[in-house]
Amino acid sequence: APIAAVECDAVDMGTMAGSAERVSRTLRITNAGRSTLPIRRIYSTAPRLVSITCPVSQLAAGESTEVTIDVDVTKIEGTYINESITLITGDPIHPKRTIRLVGLVDRAK
Repeated sequence: APIAAVECDAVDMGTMAGSAERVSRTLRITNAGRSTLPIRRIYSTAPRLVSITCPVSQLAAGESTEVTIDVDVTKIEGTYINESITLITGDPIHPKRTIRLVGLVDRAK
């Protein structure tokens, strides 16, 4: 069976300059199983702030991919971001994973 292995439970965007327009990070997903892992959907709770790009729709056994997470800093109200990303795959044991997206906005920069 396929096994979705995610490198972390939280993506730290760090301290983002308030003058920055976009900040990007990557998240590695690996198929640690023996059969093909379908990546059904990956989305954010805040689609106006966060855009996610996954270059593949499935992973062969042992294969990995990097998902790009872009945050539009200009649309963050306040001084921090604390959202979640949901990953839905064909992993029969853990088909749904929640990954936190956290960071600070320094408006002085």
